[in-house]
Amino acid sequence: MKLKSLFLTLLLLFVFSTPLVFSLGGVSIVPSAPTDNDDLTCTLQGVSPANSGVYLYGWYVNGNLDTTLGNTRIYPALRTSIGNRISCFVTTPAGFFVGSDTVTVRNVNNPPMVSITSPVDGSTFEVTTQINFAAMVLDLDMDPVTYSWDFGDGTASSLSNPIHSYSLPGTYVITLVVSDGVSVSTHQITVHVTQTIHQNQNPVSVLTATPTTVFLGTSILFDGRGSTDSDGTLVLYEWNFGDGVITSTNSGVPTLAHVYTISGTYVATLTVVDNEGARSSSSVSVTVRNLVNQVPVANAGPDRRIAVGQRITFDARGSSDSDGTIVIYKWNFGDGTSDGGLQVQHIYQNVGSYTVTLSIEDNDGAISTDTALVRVVAVGTNPVAVITVLPNTNIAYLGFPLEFSGIGSYDLDGTLVDYQWNFGDGTSSRGVQVHHTYETLGNYVVTLTVTDNDGLTGTVTVPLQVINVQRDQENTPSPNSPTYGEDSRIYSISKITPLIYKQHYVKGENILLFVKLVNTGNFDEVLDLKLNIPEFNYMTVLRGINLDINQNKFVTLSIPISTRATKGIHVAKFELLDESGVRSSNNYWTFIVA
Repeated sequence: MKLKSLFLTLLLLFVFSTPLVFSLGGVSIVPSAPTDNDDLTCTLQGVSPANSGVYLYGWYVNGNLDTTLGNTRIYPALRTSIGNRISCFVTTPAGFFVGSDTVTVRNVNNPPMVSITSPVDGSTFEVTTQINFAAMVLDLDMDPVTYSWDFGDGTASSLSNPIHSYSLPGTYVITLVVSDGVSVSTHQITVHVTQTIHQNQNPVSVLTATPTTVFLGTSILFDGRGSTDSDGTLVLYEWNFGDGVITSTNSGVPTLAHVYTISGTYVATLTVVDNEGARSSSSVSVTVRNLVNQVPVANAGPDRRIAVGQRITFDARGSSDSDGTIVIYKWNFGDGTSDGGLQVQHIYQNVGSYTVTLSIEDNDGAISTDTALVRVVAVGTNPVAVITVLPNTNIAYLGFPLEFSGIGSYDLDGTLVDYQWNFGDGTSSRGVQVHHTYETLGNYVVTLTVTDNDGLTGTVTVPLQVINVQRDQENTPSPNSPTYGEDSRIYSISKITPLIYKQHYVKGENILLFVKLVNTGNFDEVLDLKLNIPEFNYMTVLRGINLDINQNKFVTLSIPISTRATKGIHVAKFELLDESGVRSSNNYWTFIVA
């Protein structure tokens, strides 16, 4: 009896303290997948907005009750941040729990940018032609993307670069849809497909000359009878003898004789024309020699350094004869021995310097000579270490990598088997080419020690000065600046990223940069972005950038590297300006010009 009275008392308390409006469904937050630009609305199923005010709403951010907000079913976007977990708990005025819902605030997604690059819009193809489709796609959020091609003939593809052909003539609209999982972007082009028509086949030109080498005043017969046309007939032969003489003959005259009046080498060209106007050309080289023989030119090769007992090859293939052929090659090795031939080998038994003499004779009896110096050293000679620093300088910048190369090192009587580097800062490395970054300012001595296959070593050192990058500093707004406070204007550059990152760039190159702007203040802004590179005497301004409250926006700027730019590190300085002047100025991006 007492339990029944207690239950009746509670029921009457609930009925008389609460309007007859009940939530027969659940509680939900709209939108269910909000961004940091969305207001959040707590809704009760079965309850109209007009009657929802009788309930009590508690808003929790990451598990903590927001006590600064009154009883409201709307949670403003200004209070949310990316990654916040927002919950709404609903009760009756009497304290009875109705329901709750929770959402997570996500980042604003940048849709992918897409442009079909192949084929060109409006292109025309014949039926059955294999068409290569390609597109340029850029997703600023670096999200993975999917492709959906609609070729307009009822077929589709999910490949990034598909190949497709059309079986029927007509005009087709190609649609490409690219999705990053959140947003989609679309681009369309039109292609025209026609029936296959007859296409004339080009003729084939074949030209021979008899003989190909003559003395002045001797006739050469040029012959084009090997020329053909697979789908028609040849109607014209056009002759260009390479000495300024050009003539033509009809189809009944496929051969022609010619006499050159000046010695030299000529390229004669025959162009044949078929009955539909198609053309084809071929050429042949002929040599016209003076009646007076030209002396050949001997080439004994470069100077050399070898070890005693090491086999060395001498090569005369660099020798030439402008009006004939070389028929005799004679070598004198400078140690009392000799040999003959285009390529010969020899072994020196004693240390010393030897002059090697090559003598050649052409088919008309003319003789020419050339010499090369061979230095022969004793076995067991120490190797020689050579250091190359890239960029080629004795100045290094703090925190930026240098490339050290020992590729110029050599060993006269063997091979190098080890390269050991000491960078003078307590660190070392091994290898022909290595990289190193100095973390402390100062003067250092870099040492390279090379070891050959006999265990002998050679050492070389280079001095290196490590300095810091000098940058101009700007004043930032102080905490008392009018740009702070409840009605604050707060915006900044949050990220500067190159489209293509490189360790160093070259003169004449153009660097494309993505600059991310963020507005965390309480006002929509219209800003100017200024880029200044003092070393280049370069300045540009991107004007009229609309940046709304809580908006993130990417803009692009380019840095053209002058062909007269100096090698080394350069600093790009960025400034954001509104109508009152600079508001965000301590933004830099550094890059190296090699």
